[in-house]
Amino acid sequence: MKNLKLSLLIAGFVTVLASFLFVACEKKSGTNGDSSSYSIVGTWEKVSGGYYDYYDTKEVIRLNADNTGTVTITEDGYKTVHTLKYNYDNTTCTGDFLLTYSYYGQSYSYPMEVKIKWYGENTMSVYVRDPEYSYYDDAWGLMGTYERQ
Repeated sequence: MKNLKLSLLIAGFVTVLASFLFVACEKKSGTNGDSSSYSIVGTWEKVSGGYYDYYDTKEVIRLNADNTGTVTITEDGYKTVHTLKYNYDNTTCTGDFLLTYSYYGQSYSYPMEVKIKWYGENTMSVYVRDPEYSYYDDAWGLMGTYERQ
């Protein structure tokens, strides 16, 4: 049961992270095309949405200015922290994440494409597409909606 929860937790995190990087931007008046001047740097807590909301979980993403960060998932008092590297283009509100996590002593890396849709500078929805499986389904999945902390 613990392995199942951990697997679901990792899958949820990957989905959230991928969603974070590849979501359409909200159009702003006075600009050509999609773009946002909002910064993704900061601490973000998930407030709703996503495919893997099976348990009472808390997800916090910390994005640093040096394109590194962490994703912390807390479920039933059990906390997992994953490291990540990211690239983000605020002119297209798209990017990619490389999530690194350990599972039974093995280290794994997981790449994701991300789109961000902004609802003001402190709220964003993150959509992800897993490049490993995009040949099956080119759809974007909602990782969740996050608020700046």
